[in-house]
Amino acid sequence: MSVEMQIVGNGKYGGSQSSISSYSATEDSTPLDPGDTTGGTGTIDFSAKDDPTSFGSILLLNDTIILTDSGAGNTTGKVERLTMSNGSVTVSGSGRLNLLNVEVFVPPLNTTLSAAVTQILGLAGITTNISVEPAIASISVYAMSGKRNLWVFLKEMCTAHQTEIALVGNKIVVREPRQRNAFLGKITEASLNVANGQLAQNVEAAYHNYTQISNALVYPYGGWNDEVSVYQVDASEERIINIPVDVSLTSIDQPTMVTFVDRDYTGPASVYAVAGNDGLPISPTFWADKEGSLTVAIGEDGNSIDVTLKGATEEGFAPYQIAVSAGGSNNYSSLRLVGSGLGYKREILKTPTGAPPAKTAQDVGITIENPWISTLNDAKAAALRAGGKFAAATQTISIGATFINRLAEGKVSIYPTFADYNDTIVGLKFSGFDTAWSGQTFADFNEVQLDQVRDDFANQVFGNIGGARVVYGDAMYRIRSATKNAEGISGATAEADTIFSDFNTTWVGGTFADFDTKFDTLKFEDFSLIPLAR
Repeated sequence: MSVEMQIVGNGKYGGSQSSISSYSATEDSTPLDPGDTTGGTGTIDFSAKDDPTSFGSILLLNDTIILTDSGAGNTTGKVERLTMSNGSVTVSGSGRLNLLNVEVFVPPLNTTLSAAVTQILGLAGITTNISVEPAIASISVYAMSGKRNLWVFLKEMCTAHQTEIALVGNKIVVREPRQRNAFLGKITEASLNVANGQLAQNVEAAYHNYTQISNALVYPYGGWNDEVSVYQVDASEERIINIPVDVSLTSIDQPTMVTFVDRDYTGPASVYAVAGNDGLPISPTFWADKEGSLTVAIGEDGNSIDVTLKGATEEGFAPYQIAVSAGGSNNYSSLRLVGSGLGYKREILKTPTGAPPAKTAQDVGITIENPWISTLNDAKAAALRAGGKFAAATQTISIGATFINRLAEGKVSIYPTFADYNDTIVGLKFSGFDTAWSGQTFADFNEVQLDQVRDDFANQVFGNIGGARVVYGDAMYRIRSATKNAEGISGATAEADTIFSDFNTTWVGGTFADFDTKFDTLKFEDFSLIPLAR
């Protein structure tokens, strides 16, 4: 087995690409529990000789690194930190996914999952080597606008729509979870951790009832009501008023002043009327001649409107109200704004966990706030997935092994052999081979052959460890974090992840009587600890 570290940039380390003394690559899986936001973007560390030239290895900083382990595939990252001492250099890098650890404004999304992923990655400058599995690409997704950490935002998408994101080689892959069951080589460390968490009677999930709005009333959203504020301004005074709305706006029409606006007015244009201190309407001509004005803009957060209001210079009718008189001193707001965007109405679903009240320390264990949760059904699914940890014990394992998912201890390379190739060309003559590969090089041939197996878990380990599932004891576990090095994997942590299909596979051919016999003296809470016992 060989290990190489290729540098793309101006930096160097001593010796050849294979002259590194050690490496470690850590990867996390994105969570599936809607109440969980853990999971990092991955790291790559290695040690080598310091470059003996006058610059040393200092120019490695910010270079791209490509790690290739012939027994585990390849992965990429960027150098973030260097330590040079006594002729050696220790390099710490981040994975390509770390580009998503930025906070930027994201416009409202009403599209497919594939298009949303492409748009979000594009905001981080990632436009190539992106793959979204066809089975999930066309899922409809919605999310309100806002300033967001893109990595956290994508993890929230994963929990809402039960997907996962990984860096496989140099490709960012969005895929269905639970598609890879891993097996381990010689176990070098193992521990099982079981503990009762803080139980709760209920969990809550917010959902947003998203609705696409096109050239319709966005303020007051849903139409006028008694709680809509009346804004006023003194003569020659200028105010900027930020008005939150339940719409992620993409456009808004500038309002025109009119003499009267009915309470039930909903469009088709943005309008407002002005009343003087006597409650009588101000004419549009007077308002314009005396330099009164009202303009609007989308707020910085995308979910509000900035209203810039300037009072007329004539003091005799001040203060001026953006209102229509309803008789006496009873004025109502006349501001009606038309625009486009994604409307929402936040509601809360409260769902029992099943934990008995006598054993619970709290009523609500968590309130899930996830911008990707749109419908009541979305909220039900999220609450159901999050409720488990507040009703029963949590189970995790820590594990290390000499290898993961290689076909055999003796398989030392990800590259196909001559025997592998010969199996695919039975009956092909040398002349046929020469014709098929005319004008191409051995390097071309090697790359084509590697492509046949590159993404197989047995060959491309990097990026496929996180999220892989292993059987330990009588339960299935999903790997949340692991470190791969030349010796195998270490410090892998995994959380309980047994689902009905796992149970069905274990108990195929079994009867209810068989099950009753096996679990005769046990409680349901006991079964949850050993769901695959047979």
